Amino acid sequence: MVKKRIAIILAALLILSMLTGLALGAPQVTLNISKSSAAVGDSITASGSSNPDEWVSIKLLDSTKSIVFYDAVKPNLSGNYSCTFKVPQISSGTLTVVAGYESNVATQLLAIPVSGGGGGGGGGFVSPTGNTVGSGGGTIEEAGVRVSFPANAVSSDIKVSINKLNASSVPAIASGFKLLGEAYEISSDRNTTFAKPVTITLPFDWNQADKDKYGIGLYTWNNSQWVILEQVKVDSTAGKISGEVKHFSKFAVLAREREKEKEPAKDVIAPVKATLKDITGHWAEKPIYELVALGAVSGYPDGSFKPDSSIMRAEFATILIQAFKLEARSGQTFADTAQHWAKDSISTAAAHGIVSGYSADSFGPDDLITREQMAVMISKAANLPAAQGKSFSDSAQIADWAQAAVAAASSKNIISGYPDNSFRPKANAKRTEAVSVIIKAIN
Repeated sequence: MVKKRIAIILAALLILSMLTGLALGAPQVTLNISKSSAAVGDSITASGSSNPDEWVSIKLLDSTKSIVFYDAVKPNLSGNYSCTFKVPQISSGTLTVVAGYESNVATQLLAIPVSGGGGGGGGGFVSPTGNTVGSGGGTIEEAGVRVSFPANAVSSDIKVSINKLNASSVPAIASGFKLLGEAYEISSDRNTTFAKPVTITLPFDWNQADKDKYGIGLYTWNNSQWVILEQVKVDSTAGKISGEVKHFSKFAVLAREREKEKEPAKDVIAPVKATLKDITGHWAEKPIYELVALGAVSGYPDGSFKPDSSIMRAEFATILIQAFKLEARSGQTFADTAQHWAKDSISTAAAHGIVSGYSADSFGPDDLITREQMAVMISKAANLPAAQGKSFSDSAQIADWAQAAVAAASSKNIISGYPDNSFRPKANAKRTEAVSVIIKAIN
């Protein structure tokens, strides 16, 4: 009888010690969501607490328990985590938000009003179905990689594949470089060049390289070599880096060893000088390479620059911000730039007084820039003083709001007319013209 009691006591103590160990070693994951009801495209923040040493996965499950969104976040030292996502398009009216790891999870229900099918013209966020995205844009996430399409980047549905490359499939990495994390191949069922830049976001692990010895960059495999993407955004805390592309390829986060005493420590390595295949002998070859060296402009993934193509207002504003090294600021966000790839650059340009838009709600980011619009932006960016400018044969056609800017820019020979003494204020500026005026303004 005594032995039986001892056995029961020992069993109870064992169970108690296991429960105590669980409580001490694995804090229960908690989950809160910023809204209990939201529409498709709304931003939702999932937050809570967990073990600081464990990654917290965030999943959205539809009514069939299929995963329609996935991400993973690392809590801070206090054990707090946060993840923001957009509500995807679903056929059901309810999503289950799941946060945690292994069996230690917490859930919340998110009610989604089902829309009535379509309506016209909004141009709002449209999430992809599975790994298919259409003209409405959307974001695809898989294997820790995020691919974000703006509206009208593609004209019809494409199916996107994201594959992690095994060691034997990763293209050779040159001496002085280190691979941070994994390399990926992103492809689609149609070989297409996107009408608007698509944002690629890759995870990386800084612990694989010495921050003081290496700089980081996002690279794409192009023309049998790793080529750095310019104008990337790095979130070292979250371990993510983003850049824009016009078509898919293989991608990797690489750390490059810095040259001692020649390169200051920084998060993003300087772009390497590209060799552009279609500007050799062009009148603008020198200024193009000068602007490339400044990291303000780049060629296309196929190695071309397309010097005689027109340039959009958003592109010109972005190049100005980069070329003049203007501090990022929070300025006006127009209704038609809220979801645009150049939103931050346009907002910064507005804060510096370089752009004001057509109206309080409209900037026209994808409109081709005219020569008189270009003159206004460059004059404001360079703070050109008022001056008596050149007299052109069509000066009367220059808009009143652009007269002073054209005069100031032409007086400094930053922008000039054509051999027939015309200015052609309403004509669309070429990429080479944009590069030329910016380099002249800087110099």
